[in-house]
Amino acid sequence: MKSLAELAAIREKMKDKIVLREGGNDIRIVVGMATCGIAAGARPVLNAFVEGVDKEGLNGKVVVSQTGCIGICQYEPVVEVFEAGKEKVTYVKMTAEKAEKVLKEHIKGGKVVQEYTIANAKNAEFGGISFMIRAHGLCCGGTGCTSSGSPKIQDAFCAEIEKNGLQDEIKVVQTGCFGLCALGPVVIIYPDGTFYSNVTENDVAEIVSEHLLKGRVVERLVYNDTGAAAGEAEEAHASLNDTIFYKSQHRLALRNCGVINPENIEEYIAMDGYAALGKVLTEMTPDEVIQTILDSGLRGRGGAGFPTGMKWKFASGNRGNVQKYVCCNADEGDPGAFMDRSILEGDPHALIEAMAIAGYAIGANQGYVYVRAEYPIAVKRLQIAIDQAKEYGLLGQDIFGTGFEFDLGIRLGAGAFVCGEETALMTSIEGKRGEPRPRPPFPAVKGLFDRP
Repeated sequence: MKSLAELAAIREKMKDKIVLREGGNDIRIVVGMATCGIAAGARPVLNAFVEGVDKEGLNGKVVVSQTGCIGICQYEPVVEVFEAGKEKVTYVKMTAEKAEKVLKEHIKGGKVVQEYTIANAKNAEFGGISFMIRAHGLCCGGTGCTSSGSPKIQDAFCAEIEKNGLQDEIKVVQTGCFGLCALGPVVIIYPDGTFYSNVTENDVAEIVSEHLLKGRVVERLVYNDTGAAAGEAEEAHASLNDTIFYKSQHRLALRNCGVINPENIEEYIAMDGYAALGKVLTEMTPDEVIQTILDSGLRGRGGAGFPTGMKWKFASGNRGNVQKYVCCNADEGDPGAFMDRSILEGDPHALIEAMAIAGYAIGANQGYVYVRAEYPIAVKRLQIAIDQAKEYGLLGQDIFGTGFEFDLGIRLGAGAFVCGEETALMTSIEGKRGEPRPRPPFPAVKGLFDRP
């Protein structure tokens, strides 16, 4: 790709298919095809939609696409239907037979098949919680809250709910850590998302009577990050949905997962993909890129929280005079962890673009992604993405006509937990037994193949 104009043309062409703007395709059917979805039988569902759309002559009106993990794995296979000007419809636990009915009644007939939707399916459960229940009380069962008495609070909730005859309407659920241990015990009431902190047994009766029975939030127990004093509780609660711990969150790293087809580079471009790389290469110097990362406060999330910009700065010296590398640790050896897998399966081009930017910043022309061999779908989609990026001129030589070159390769890990440690990972990439190296020297000075 020789110019930003080419990138912009692809973005505009594809946005109609992703965003469903006026004049674009009327309907977009998205099938979750991550590991969780495929294991649950998503492939026959996808095939049924593709064949059904063709059979019914809907190809000019309906687009069928795969995507990565939508985020509700226990409800797979998941299918989402997007229509211009209408709210998204999420169908769960789908089969090929159900797909045929959705095509007939919803796509052709315009009537949502309510019995298959996530909100109204009579037997649908999310983590054991029935969607027919009108409210849920989530009690933290993490170590911090448990040590401050959350089990007794959970028992008190159950007793009070039964006392008020609400057992068929309200469910109490023990959850893991909410992340605010200093405010525990923590209780969150859904569907409104009210966050109660420092709850005691004596508070439970009031929460059940006022909030769950009468619909009046117990303001004195509500956590908010507005800095409002107790006397300002009413004003603080007016903006509660925008300020409390969970309501203020939005997806960043996973913003495209479950939305785009991870095997279609043009859908990534439609979501402003590779625009950052284009801006960096045509408008910024490497030092300006590093300063931007420093100013952002971005840190590694492996535990130490080391500033990313500092790492890039350490590796940035002698650009053009020394061979350098960018390594991505996607080994994810921790039992039960699958954050890296979600990105690789659902949005692999985001990783490619970010590594190319890092390469430009430090003066590297080669990158390696070290990924678990036990993630075959992630590996396959990453390789497809790399091949597509090369085909479109977004990897390789003279990217955007700037003279910058960057290539990317995949190295498979053998499941060794220790290779999640950076120096052991680099040793493994070199073809040796993955063992940690003593530091200093640090990898930004002497890392892969003894290079920065």
